[in-house]
Amino acid sequence: MSLINQVLKDLDKRRRHGESSADKGIPAGVEELSTPRALSNKSLGKFSFSTLGRWVLLLLLGILIGILTWQYLPSAKRWGLSVLGVQSRQEAEAKSTLETQYQLLETVLEQAAKPQQQGNHLLTLAATEQLVDTLEKTDDSSNPLPTPSSKTAVVELVSDLVKKTRELTPLERATQSYAQALRMAEHHDIAGATTLLQQVLDEIPEFQDARETLAAIYIQQKDTLKANELLEAGLAIDPDYPRFVSLQARIQVAEGKLSQALAMLSNLSPPVSEYPDYYAFLAALHQQNGDYLVSAKIYDELSAIQPDNGLWWLGKAIGLNAAGQPQEALKAYRHAQISANLTPPLRAYIDEQIKSLE
Repeated sequence: MSLINQVLKDLDKRRRHGESSADKGIPAGVEELSTPRALSNKSLGKFSFSTLGRWVLLLLLGILIGILTWQYLPSAKRWGLSVLGVQSRQEAEAKSTLETQYQLLETVLEQAAKPQQQGNHLLTLAATEQLVDTLEKTDDSSNPLPTPSSKTAVVELVSDLVKKTRELTPLERATQSYAQALRMAEHHDIAGATTLLQQVLDEIPEFQDARETLAAIYIQQKDTLKANELLEAGLAIDPDYPRFVSLQARIQVAEGKLSQALAMLSNLSPPVSEYPDYYAFLAALHQQNGDYLVSAKIYDELSAIQPDNGLWWLGKAIGLNAAGQPQEALKAYRHAQISANLTPPLRAYIDEQIKSLE
């Protein structure tokens, strides 16, 4: 009986426990399993909220640091960081532009070095020399191009000069070529100078300086045939040009024809002040021919217009002394002695003549 009562009590406990679980919406017998799961969900919620908060705090801290850095960093550095890439690109573009302009400059100079080519728009001779001087000053052996600042100055100079350039006239081209030929002759490039001078005469036969220079080169090379042909062509254009006559007389003297040379020179009477060398040559030939007083008279005219030229006084003294007028010669020697354009050997000769005449 007591065992039955105990079983009934157990059943009654289970019934009452089932009703209590039903009221909570939990099936009977599952309460033990549901309770740990609920605890786990609560822990997971706490964990997610904590991690999210940390990330938000880190984000806010980063924003704050950025604001403070931007606020207190010097503006020059701040903008330098932002435009560094732009500046590098601009510098590269500027360098490329300058190199292109410098190449154009080299092309201009190459054209300016060829004045004999017709139809070119060339720089004037003065402008070309100015450009060359500028390039020499900005030249850097370690760098084929000048520095950016000096290169900019050169490009600006070229731009200004190129604006002023125009096509040269035939006479201007000939003048440039003549100047270039003189420089070539000074550097002993006689063949190049001869070719260039002939080109000048082919273009402008009336260019007297070019003809005179080319004839003098032929005389120096003892090619009197070419020199005479050149001078005859020049005298056909201008029959009374003293310098052509003087060169022809020199050819006559070289061939031993002194009297013909004197007659040729005496046929002209150019102004002494404009052609002193012409008359000095004539006076020297008269001395060589024994016409001492005539020679002394010509030297006297030369010393009157150029009193500081000791050569004229010396020539006069030699002529007067040879003509038998030692006292007049002594005066002329003393004038020559105080002149400044005599070489030491000539001064020694003058001193000796003064001692012998005193």
